[in-house]
Amino acid sequence: MDDSQKLVFVLSEKDLQIMRLVEKGKTNPEIASILGMSSKAITNRLQKIYARLGVTSRIEAVWVWRGKILLRQYFPYPFNTLTGSEMQVMCLLAEGKTNQEIAEEIKKDHRTVGTHLTNIYSKLQISSRAKAILLFQKSIEQAKLEHREHAEKSANTPNNTELHQVNLLNQYIALHGPIPITILNQPGTIQLAFYNTGGFHVVFKPAPGRSPRQVLLYDEAQWQALLMQIEA
Repeated sequence: MDDSQKLVFVLSEKDLQIMRLVEKGKTNPEIASILGMSSKAITNRLQKIYARLGVTSRIEAVWVWRGKILLRQYFPYPFNTLTGSEMQVMCLLAEGKTNQEIAEEIKKDHRTVGTHLTNIYSKLQISSRAKAILLFQKSIEQAKLEHREHAEKSANTPNNTELHQVNLLNQYIALHGPIPITILNQPGTIQLAFYNTGGFHVVFKPAPGRSPRQVLLYDEAQWQALLMQIEA
């Protein structure tokens, strides 16, 4: 599974609709009109989307959405030292935009863009935009390769603690029945738990009338909350 496909699991269906419109360049008011929501609701939704994707801006979110960069937590050094604003500028720089075009995109003056570029060059220890773009592209490919290799090695190889947690959850389900849970704002129940492809999966059954589906729980806090619930 590549990183763009992971978004199916970390974003709700409504959030996915919003991101599809964001990628098309729609403004918040335009998205609100299309989806029959208020502009404030769209703004709030986008902030939550940014948090889920580990980004701080619309531009970064689109890059993650298009699979051009990994989710923020996987990004390699030294790019993981860039601030949200600097990463925004770096993404636009990699698209070949001029300082003036970047300024217009992020709604800042050209002096602010110049300051961001100076900080980026300093952190990357380079002296030109061409070198920054080349290093950015190489780092993206390196990170994707390392992440893919790690995922392949960890697939289907849970440790003893993970096996114990999965068994504990399934024993509880066998004794007490499916566990109520809300995943991506959708209420339902967990029918089964298992470990596969480098993470905890559950068979999630939404509201009555809908078919169960397999879900990979990327949210470690939600998994731990499940364990606390059954141990209470």
